[in-house]
Amino acid sequence: MINQDYKIDNISFAVVLDMWLVSNKVHIKHSTYDKYNYIIERHIVPDLGSFPISMLNSVTINEFLNNKLNNGGIESGEPLAPSYVGTMSLIISSTMQFAANENFCSQLKNPIFKPTNNSSNFHILNKKDSNKLTENIAGELDETGLGILLALYMGLRIGEICALKWEDIDFYNNLLFVHSTVSRVKNDNKTEYVIDTPKTKSSIRQIPIPKKIIGFIKSVYQQRKSDYVISNKAGFVIPRSFEYRYHKVLKQTGIEAINFHSLRHTFATNCISNGMDVKSLSEILGHANTNTTMQIYVHPSMDIKRKQINKVFQ
Repeated sequence: MINQDYKIDNISFAVVLDMWLVSNKVHIKHSTYDKYNYIIERHIVPDLGSFPISMLNSVTINEFLNNKLNNGGIESGEPLAPSYVGTMSLIISSTMQFAANENFCSQLKNPIFKPTNNSSNFHILNKKDSNKLTENIAGELDETGLGILLALYMGLRIGEICALKWEDIDFYNNLLFVHSTVSRVKNDNKTEYVIDTPKTKSSIRQIPIPKKIIGFIKSVYQQRKSDYVISNKAGFVIPRSFEYRYHKVLKQTGIEAINFHSLRHTFATNCISNGMDVKSLSEILGHANTNTTMQIYVHPSMDIKRKQINKVFQ
């Protein structure tokens, strides 16, 4: 509620950010709300919160975002990921639009900077390392190994893998159903993990299980100790714990450490290089459109580039 003693021009950006967040609370997931609230409190308000809304312009905002991109770490001063700064840009631009709609200020005259992911920063496993990893997992197959294979050969996100239950797998038709994810939320100032709906409607999907791994899935199913596919206890595994196990497997296999999400990039790249159409791949990955698939998740290897250029100049 706006204090009636306020003059519109004197409303601070911090107040408007709070109003924007409250107005959107009913439209966004709990985990998304917590993420936005954290970014606002820790990053945006300390630098921009005291500005009167009418005095804030795109020059000041873009300078803030650029600084965050180059040395925005709160404690370390290290660069922040483009996607993280991109979320800050989204919050600020949406809040400024909200403010303009409410007649707190005029529309910004110039666009707000939005950093984009540089796909070259993502690493993928080459065919040799993919086979090496698969063979190592097959030799001592367990729940952790199966989770890795679900990312490498089906492109599942880590939260989706952690939330996956055996009832989500149709062994008769060899289909896997994704309709849940593990999310981290705040509850009474404490962080907890919950089973949540996926990030978008398109993330709810059916994926055909490749012949290459259906045998692995059935093998773990026969020895199951939990309702959750990658757990050996009653509850689900949290993503951080699973990623820790994943890095132990990489180390045991002698493969250079790459983050777990890179397996999803590897899957997408392998699909495209072997002729899968982008529409099918986009639906398997759970993307809302094919642009996301091509711009972020597909990274042609040097071998693929060499093959393509030689095909042109035979």
